[in-house]
Amino acid sequence: MAKPSWIKLGKSSGSMNDSITVTASEYTGRQQRGGTITAKTTGGATDTTSVFQSGKAEFINVPTKTYNAAAKGSNSDGSDTLQITGTANTANIKVAETTGKIIPGATYKIQVNAVNDDFWDGKTDTDIDGDPGKDAEYLFIIDVEIPENKTEAARTLEIKLQNGNGDVVTDAIVITQVKGVKSYDAVTLTVGTYQQIPAAGGTVDAPSVSFSQPWGWNGVTSGGGTITTGGTVAYATKTGWPSALTLDPATGQISAESRTTVVGDVISGTVTITLNANGKSASKDVSVSQQANSVTYAVTGVTLAAPADIPASGGSVSSTTVTAKGSQTYTSGSVTSDVSLTNGADDCTITVSEGVSAASLGTTVTNRTKKGTLTATVTWKTTATKSASVDVYQAANTAIYGDITFDSAVATEISLKADGTQSRNMTDNSYVGAKQTVTYTSGATRTEASDTAAVVLNLSPKVKTAATGFALSSDGIVSVGANPNTEPRGGFVVTVTVTGEGSKTATRDFTFSQQGSSSYISLTPESLTFVAAGESKTLTIESNDSWTLE
Repeated sequence: MAKPSWIKLGKSSGSMNDSITVTASEYTGRQQRGGTITAKTTGGATDTTSVFQSGKAEFINVPTKTYNAAAKGSNSDGSDTLQITGTANTANIKVAETTGKIIPGATYKIQVNAVNDDFWDGKTDTDIDGDPGKDAEYLFIIDVEIPENKTEAARTLEIKLQNGNGDVVTDAIVITQVKGVKSYDAVTLTVGTYQQIPAAGGTVDAPSVSFSQPWGWNGVTSGGGTITTGGTVAYATKTGWPSALTLDPATGQISAESRTTVVGDVISGTVTITLNANGKSASKDVSVSQQANSVTYAVTGVTLAAPADIPASGGSVSSTTVTAKGSQTYTSGSVTSDVSLTNGADDCTITVSEGVSAASLGTTVTNRTKKGTLTATVTWKTTATKSASVDVYQAANTAIYGDITFDSAVATEISLKADGTQSRNMTDNSYVGAKQTVTYTSGATRTEASDTAAVVLNLSPKVKTAATGFALSSDGIVSVGANPNTEPRGGFVVTVTVTGEGSKTATRDFTFSQQGSSSYISLTPESLTFVAAGESKTLTIESNDSWTLE
């Protein structure tokens, strides 16, 4: 492993004992980086000092925190796109929406260093493609697409950006969207018939009045749906209205006295029914005669299909298939059973409760868990109603243990000083270079280098090949006595067995040698670790010869 470019030496050559300044430049990546400084004497002696630099703490920085969206944006679907810019060095960026401050249908896309990440959506996929933050900070632009506001209220979306662990969180970013404005089309009126008043006299109510009025949002009179409720209804008699019938113009009720013994044809007249809704009106003429029959409605059954589980990576369930049945009972005694009820048809409304959401399970291993319920309420003909519920679950989160691998940059051939004062702790993973990754169903991962919840690796060294002068202590330290000869010696081999999580194991051999005593050099300390901001440290050289550093 050569001296890295980010290390500057106060000087690179000298003789005998000395000390030099070692300076590390600022580092904006978050993953530790390393290398070695190698000293060589004219007589051929060498020594190395490992250099490491800690990664910068994870950060996400967003300068601008407030944005405004139009009710109807310039996109072809009426949505408005806003751009949030910032800098970060995290492996992922997750969008966390504040409960109660959500604009349904808002979506997210990201550019990193001016390159589109087509797989990132901020909610289910949050990894930054290629993970540039491990080596340097990056510039990101998040496109937030706000759907057209098809409500009569201003609405607010509040989000925070965070890393995968949730330990780096920005201040709230607030997007305010102005309210939408409804636009109404003409009214189409449908009117039922009056019941026949019995010959004995009585009162009949006004016939059923229904209407449809297409409407839209923000200047468009379609696309928003069709209004079938509300409005005001007025009743008036037409020319030729018989005196035996009495109309209540406020309610549309028709009354008649008993005809007693009077025999005659059906007494009939015509009522004009006018409906006014949202500034538009329509009228229809309805006949009425002396006689009656009414009908009542009941919702007899509501069934909800079990929805698919929320994945371990998090998400939400907001809908399911609802099956509803009803019955119609007539005053004549007739009953119609098992009537299939459909939302929006025949004055039937089916509503489903607010959806159930669950966050990513991250690295928490757990079984399938109930997260809430969906409740459907069926209302038929405004008066008949019935509800039913179904449970919503989140899928189990399981761990998958990767094989143990080794960093090829970590040296497996180690030279110790001739004076016998140098040793190596082979239970220190910085000298062994073992790696393991644990992956979860949720998409989260852990490694041996994680800041929190790191993978636990157990290092067990054992002598594979003995050699004169070399020893391995019970606590894993390789040492050697002073070399009495001028020639190097070696051939001491230690096998390190690494046991990771999930019962994964691997071994790595390390071969030790010792320099001859004719020329020596020693670097102190054996390793230097620098902070991400950069700093300078002192490297001490002990030698009996001329030397160079590289």
